[in-house]
Amino acid sequence: MRSEDRGLFPIHLLIACASDAAGNVENANIGLEYISNLASPDGDTMKRIAAYFTEALADRMLKGWPGLHKALNSTKIMSVAEEILVQKLFFEFCPFLKLAHVITNQLILEAMEEEVVVHVTDLHSFEPAQWISLLQALSERREGPPHIIITGIHEQKGALEHMAHRLIQEAEKFRYPISV
Repeated sequence: MRSEDRGLFPIHLLIACASDAAGNVENANIGLEYISNLASPDGDTMKRIAAYFTEALADRMLKGWPGLHKALNSTKIMSVAEEILVQKLFFEFCPFLKLAHVITNQLILEAMEEEVVVHVTDLHSFEPAQWISLLQALSERREGPPHIIITGIHEQKGALEHMAHRLIQEAEKFRYPISV
């Protein structure tokens, strides 16, 4: 087998396994076991992809048995407070993320220069720091601040509530019109 084919082999097995998952659970189980021996979260790119997709496919198959799924995943779920703390620490220690926020906010400011309504959708809302700095920058516009709508999406309602509370507090400091 060629080296480039060896890298794709686990992916081809995953595709076959996903097809089996729809009807032949026994074959899917055998396939997942085999792929698990080839895949590795510490391996090369294809092995990492295979490892994560293998886990996701197994998780999806387990959802058919809610009792098993819940029992196996009950200790994996972080509380909202833990998740917020972990994300906050990651943000503090990762300068690249801060730089990405600065660049993104600058692009939003330029694109929305004369707009009276700005709608932002945050696909994994948890940390409002980026949006707080955007609020501050928008509040300083010479034509006045636009009305901003921030739509947050997150698996845990508590994370969204935390973010909304912080954004509303900050918006009030700037006397800023906001919808969250």
